Amino acid sequence: MNGGSMRKNKGLAVFIFYILFLQALAQGPPSSLIQDLQKAGFEQIRIFENEKDTVIFFENRNFRDPLVAFKYIQKIEEENAYSFKGYVPLYLGNTIGHYGTEKLEYRPLLGDEKKLFQEIKDFSQAYRFNFRILPDFQARFGNFDRPIESKTNLILDSRFYIMKGLSLQTGILFPLYNNLDNQDNNIRLSPTHLNYFGQFLPYHFIHVASGLFFNDRYGVDVSYRYSPLSSRWSLGMNFGYTGFYFIPKSGFYTTSLQDIIGLVDVAYFIPKFNSTVQITGGQFLAQDKGIRFDFIRQYGSIDIGFFATKTELGTTAGFQFAFPLFPGKIIRTNKFELRTTEIFRWEYSYSNEGPIGTRYRTGIERLDAGLRQYNSGFLKNRW
Repeated sequence: MNGGSMRKNKGLAVFIFYILFLQALAQGPPSSLIQDLQKAGFEQIRIFENEKDTVIFFENRNFRDPLVAFKYIQKIEEENAYSFKGYVPLYLGNTIGHYGTEKLEYRPLLGDEKKLFQEIKDFSQAYRFNFRILPDFQARFGNFDRPIESKTNLILDSRFYIMKGLSLQTGILFPLYNNLDNQDNNIRLSPTHLNYFGQFLPYHFIHVASGLFFNDRYGVDVSYRYSPLSSRWSLGMNFGYTGFYFIPKSGFYTTSLQDIIGLVDVAYFIPKFNSTVQITGGQFLAQDKGIRFDFIRQYGSIDIGFFATKTELGTTAGFQFAFPLFPGKIIRTNKFELRTTEIFRWEYSYSNEGPIGTRYRTGIERLDAGLRQYNSGFLKNRW
């Protein structure tokens, strides 16, 4: 075969490959890929592809650790002979950013990627009716007559997405045991609130919640965080304006909005230990001014932390932990899912002298704790 024929054959092969490549782009990903992802609990699956990039947008409410979701996608990709170049996870119905599939390098979304997400019309329809079972546990230790005083409830709740980043969380609380206070053991409304999560500029995140929170608080809670997710440093602010609410067997009672929380914090991630050091200062509940120091070690979906607090009301220290509850998925169909919570968090303070440096829980992870899971350094360390 002469050189001219070889060049013609080579040119023909390149031409055929190019046609097949364009045809593959036109056809999009195999339907089995989408189906396999849905069976694994993924929602809001959107695939963006052009000649340069193939990116998957998704949310998975079962996984607190996004790396677990990335590895699931990688496994399903291989089974379907498909390949993505970027992952775009959604958190609370809005995008976090782009992670490259090679080294999980983080960057904010580009213009065409933002446009793809903004133009989604059937946003709320891409979610299941997702119901979550989670415990609500409070305890106080150290009383001589009753060494442990506790209150345990079980909550069945759900989050309904209204639009991108905007959702309603509500449910039912079932009391199980209470020797901590005099609250009635009646089935009642669980913490119920409207939430908005968004990123109004690259690295600038905001979360706003309004409604009924844990710790018998109602009102408004606003958090802002500057968090370059490829950096070790982040800083944030939290403002809360709340009052008490009480739901006995009959009626619904509230006090006026009167308690203001105003806090700022700075955090530093230590890659070698997958740990974060955080200092928070300002006004806590009960107009208690002071400072809190946290050291938090991350183990994938599990956090273990220690803290020390010094405020006008006193000094205390303790520990906290957070983990998903077994077994996770209980029932899952294309439109419905029942599962245990992806995050159960509990904190113990050794002092019972008063509400030293305390905050209420909204029912959704604080912005600093949620974004900490998406730090690219934390993800790359385990990829």
